[in-house]
Amino acid sequence: ALNIQMEWRSSVKVGDLVHFHYDHRWTGDTRDWGFGLVEESRDDGMYEVIWPAQGGVSRTMGPKCLEVISEAC
Repeated sequence: ALNIQMEWRSSVKVGDLVHFHYDHRWTGDTRDWGFGLVEESRDDGMYEVIWPAQGGVSRTMGPKCLEVISEAC
């Protein structure tokens, strides 16, 4: 089941609605980011995500910490 989950998470794309997947590796203060919108896919495999519940800030996130809630069309 772990391989399926990792493959599913790696399919993040621009326009997807995502949720931050908190785990012990995260060192930031915010644990619940709410829902975010992927606004850019970078060449290094990272994503720029805008987080409305955090005042609309944009953060660079890796695919392993993002759970796709709704895929873009």
